[in-house]
Amino acid sequence: MGNDRLKDWFGLPYDTEIALDSAVAAMVEEDRERVSEAIAKAMTKGSDGNYNVIYTIQNLKDGTRRIVEATGRALFDAEGNVYQFSGILQDVTEEYQLQVRKDEFISVASHELKTPITSLSASMQILQKLVKTDPASDKVPVFVNKASNNLNKLIHLLDDLLNVTKIQQGQLALNINRFDIVELIKDCCAHINPANDYTFVFLGDEELMVYADYRRIDQVMINLIGNAIKYSPSSKG
Repeated sequence: MGNDRLKDWFGLPYDTEIALDSAVAAMVEEDRERVSEAIAKAMTKGSDGNYNVIYTIQNLKDGTRRIVEATGRALFDAEGNVYQFSGILQDVTEEYQLQVRKDEFISVASHELKTPITSLSASMQILQKLVKTDPASDKVPVFVNKASNNLNKLIHLLDDLLNVTKIQQGQLALNINRFDIVELIKDCCAHINPANDYTFVFLGDEELMVYADYRRIDQVMINLIGNAIKYSPSSKG
């Protein structure tokens, strides 16, 4: 038995009850087995009878999809047999999608935080060695500048991560400006190669001005170059 709203969701006429087969048919195929197992578990003799599962249904008439949360309970008689199974179905599409966007945002932000932290740590280690062995080295200001740049990147990434509005919207604001992408790529190579363990060869235009978000393109190139190094460990150039 179900109310008219439930029948609307399933795409069923108001003058009929919801047969179990129809309810199962309205579930997306990849969720059917999981939901059936949850129902069977709740109705198993000796269980607490509680039932809670989130799944996707597709309207049998127009194909509209929605994510729902089913919460209910089976009641048992003295012999442990189920005599009633009831509950409610809530539309949680918006909440579920928001949580997915949050998870994706945090996953990306966490990944992006690792790169400047690693580079900052490498720069600081080199600086510590130089301060002890050659404090007057002309490399000191170079690595101080690299450490400062990485610190600024961390600050911007943390601002993004802590911006609740952006997390809820599942997006990052773009700051479009004009810059030389060749210079950016060279900076990324230097950023990811503080100890000069790898040799980079630059081919093509020596200057190429583009309109884009400098920090986002920088993040993409850092990941691209980092992966090239990570997945070709035996090559130094």
